[in-house]
Amino acid sequence: MIFYDIVASFRIEEGVKEGDRLPAILLCHGWSGLKSHLNAAYAPFFAKAGYMVLTFDYRGWGESDSRLVKRDKMPAPDFQGYVTVQAEAIRGLVDPVDQLVDIQSCLDFLSGEPMVNPDKIGL
Repeated sequence: MIFYDIVASFRIEEGVKEGDRLPAILLCHGWSGLKSHLNAAYAPFFAKAGYMVLTFDYRGWGESDSRLVKRDKMPAPDFQGYVTVQAEAIRGLVDPVDQLVDIQSCLDFLSGEPMVNPDKIGL
C-alpha cells in the first residue's frame, strides 16, 4: 500500500469545551485548489455556525506530498529488500480516483475525532 501525507487544517470557534461533540464539515475543492483558499473564504462561516471544519490539500497540491514516479529501470533490492531509486515529484495532477481516496481518508479521520459527532458529518 502507498501512503501519502495529506496536510489538513481544523477550524473550530472559541468556547468549544472538551467533551463537546460537534457536527463537522469537510471542505474540499472540486478538481483543484488549496486549503488556504477554503480556510480564508468559507471555513470561518461554518465554524461560526458551530461546525468543526476540516480542510485539506489533495496529494500533489499545496502542502501535501507529491506523487513520485520512478523514471529508470527498477534496481535489484539490497539484502533487506530495499531499493534506491530516482523519482520525479509530480505536482498539480488532477486524478479523480486519488482525490476520492483523499476525501475518504479525511472523512474517516473526522469520524474518529473525539470532538466530532460521527452521525453529523457533511461534505
